[in-house]
Amino acid sequence: MTITAGYVAPSSAIAHGKISEPEDTESKDSAALSRTVNSRALLAATSPLLLGHRGGRAESVENMPAALVHACNLQNRGLAGIEFDVQLSADGHLIIFHDETLLRLGKQQARIDQMTLAEIRRIRIFNESIMALDDLLTYPLAPVSLANRTLLKGQSKANAQLATPRPATLYNAMMGFNHIELEIKTHERTNYTMLVRALEDSLIRGGIAKLPLVLTSFDVTLLNMLYRHPILSKIPRGLLSETPEMIAQLTHTATRLACRQVGVHYPLIDATLVKQCRRAELTISAWTVNDRDEANKLHHLGVDVLITDHPRAFLEFM
Repeated sequence: MTITAGYVAPSSAIAHGKISEPEDTESKDSAALSRTVNSRALLAATSPLLLGHRGGRAESVENMPAALVHACNLQNRGLAGIEFDVQLSADGHLIIFHDETLLRLGKQQARIDQMTLAEIRRIRIFNESIMALDDLLTYPLAPVSLANRTLLKGQSKANAQLATPRPATLYNAMMGFNHIELEIKTHERTNYTMLVRALEDSLIRGGIAKLPLVLTSFDVTLLNMLYRHPILSKIPRGLLSETPEMIAQLTHTATRLACRQVGVHYPLIDATLVKQCRRAELTISAWTVNDRDEANKLHHLGVDVLITDHPRAFLEFM
């Protein structure tokens, strides 16, 4: 099988096929949507795209800066993209974090939706700060060297600024991906008006929508709001599913919401579902695939995207 484009799982685990699971103007705004995922192109592809789940959570701390950098550094090895999560803070910022609380990773009971961005930034997880989505635009992959910052004799500060290359950022690096799945987390306390406003601010006015994004969610209410939004509707959407009950209506619901993709917990994927998705012209993203034999099975079924916790380890045998 060919897959298109910290901690490392032992090579022996890969070889035996098993990897263990780890514990305001519309025209101006529309200009930001310069890249979209072409679902027809994905349907025509002969091999699935490989994405790092939350950056690659078996190889680095999930959704943290190092994990996102780790995934970006795997582009030249063939990694096609990345999947990560965002949710709303108390003051309306999109935070790159999966869990509703800090208990599992931060050993604190605090809930993300009850904290401001400033409070969240003070939290350290494995000596890193939690990022906001907008931080992708400025987070440096490498600092500008001292030599580049030093003024030459007789050189003006203005000329030095022109001559000094800007440091690469996570955003710049992610532009090299083919496919990025941005999962939007919601819960019973979600303020949808605030959430949509935050998505407008970051994706459209902030320019994050220039990335090759698919906005994914389990939340049909949110996906319906995005579908009806005059600008955000232009960004591809994906409906997530993890139970047999959800699978029964998956293609119908996804089509009704004008989604281009479905994201499915991989044990639920079979030939019947793949056929239904092909008929509806929906691409299929499988999560979370950490077993080589399962990856081969999904490839032969015709799955378009594989999301794994072990991107570097998977690339070693692909």
